[in-house]
Amino acid sequence: MILEKFKIILDYKNNRVILEPNARFDDPIDYIRSGLDLESVGENYHSLKIKAVAEDSPASDAGLRVAIR
Repeated sequence: MILEKFKIILDYKNNRVILEPNARFDDPIDYIRSGLDLESVGENYHSLKIKAVAEDSPASDAGLRVAIR
C-alpha cells in the first residue's frame, strides 16, 4: 500500500494531513493486481462495466471477460 511509505500526521488544528517520506519511501511498489479494469456506468453510476481483462490474471482465471455488444 502506498501509505506505508509515509509517516502520516493528522493536524486537526490546521485541518490538514501531512505525509512525510519514511525509510521505505524508495522501496519498489509491489502490489497484487486483479487484472480487471472497471468503469462506473448507468444512472447515478451505480453499475460497473468491465472495460478490460488482462491475460493470465486473477480476473481472467475467474472467467471474467469484456461483454461484446
